[in-house]
Amino acid sequence: MSAQYAYDGSFPGLLCALCAALTAQERPFDIVADRELQPMLLAPTIPITTDEDRADRFMVRIDATMGRHVRRNLVRTFLSDIPGRELLIYDYLSFIREKGPRADGHLTHLAVAPVHAVARQVTVEAHRLTGMARFTRVAGELLVAVMEPRHRVLPLIAPHFTRRFPADRWVMLDVGRGAGLYWDMKELHEVETGPETTHLLNTPPDSATGDIYEKMWRQYFKDIAIPERKNPRCQKRFMPTRYWKYLTEKR
Repeated sequence: MSAQYAYDGSFPGLLCALCAALTAQERPFDIVADRELQPMLLAPTIPITTDEDRADRFMVRIDATMGRHVRRNLVRTFLSDIPGRELLIYDYLSFIREKGPRADGHLTHLAVAPVHAVARQVTVEAHRLTGMARFTRVAGELLVAVMEPRHRVLPLIAPHFTRRFPADRWVMLDVGRGAGLYWDMKELHEVETGPETTHLLNTPPDSATGDIYEKMWRQYFKDIAIPERKNPRCQKRFMPTRYWKYLTEKR
């Protein structure tokens, strides 16, 4: 009888669960995070203990036997909020392990196509938000960018901003999930939203810098527009309206 694997919701935890399920050589009934776990009458639940070393070894094995492109798809699918993504990943890895690394090119296969589609969605959103994240200077020297992405793309876009603003302290907040990443000019730290975050979101821009820059950006956005070439439909296609809430030029 196939089992249900329960992990802690982290990426290393998922890798450990996948490793255990693939070793058992039987498709699991489900792979779920502890917070989503529901006891099943017909499927025993196997709790998975997260082992960072085991997860690292498993990832190295994926790189060596399947290729880094498979790793990339695995990570992006995990960062999505697609229900059942864990089983999608299991089927994907199981198929490639059986058929070989070239199996990732079978783009119409039922084990490959869903993972590629989800990974593409996450990649597209990460690319969009790399260009549409808007930082506001508050509390003196702190830069704050607020967003509500469909997927958990902060880990994908944060490295870009560590290179873009290496000498500034900043925080990127995913307010929909109550999570964020903080850059202290040396390394990134995971943060959770709370009373202090709410205070930051309600803090007006620093009057000496932030407010001036925001006004300049709005004026620049207005000045470069060509009224004769205005195309709202095209604009919304490249800059979906769900992101406008936190765009300086749209406020």
